[in-house]
Amino acid sequence: FHVTGVQTCALPIFDKGYECYMLMVDGLPAGGIILRFDDEDTIGLESFAIVPQYRKHMLSRYLLDFIDERARSYKRIVLEVYVNNKKAIDIYTRNGYTFTGLKQDFYMEGYDAFTMEKLL
Repeated sequence: FHVTGVQTCALPIFDKGYECYMLMVDGLPAGGIILRFDDEDTIGLESFAIVPQYRKHMLSRYLLDFIDERARSYKRIVLEVYVNNKKAIDIYTRNGYTFTGLKQDFYMEGYDAFTMEKLL
C-alpha cells in the first residue's frame, strides 16, 4: 500500500477550536485524528484511530509525526488514553509522551484514563 497523504475533513458537530484530519492510503481513509486547540500553548489529541486492516504498518507513527508538525508552534500536546489500552500507551510513550495524571471514570464509571503530554 501507499500513503497518499493527510487531508482535512469537515467537523460539523464541533465548534471552532477543533481540526479533523484523515490519513489516506491508496486513496482510501486508513485513519484519522481530531485535534483540540485549548490555548496558545496546548493542542489536545481528542481522537486517534487507525482502521484495523492498516494496523501494524507504522501508520500510527505517520499520524503522530503529522501531529508534531502541526503543533510545532505550540508548547505541548496533551491526551487521555484508557488505562487498559496497552498498545496505545506503548505507542505514545515510544513517541515521547509522558504520564501526567489519572482521570477516574473519564469514559464512564469504572473506565479511567491516564493523562499524557508531550513537550515540544
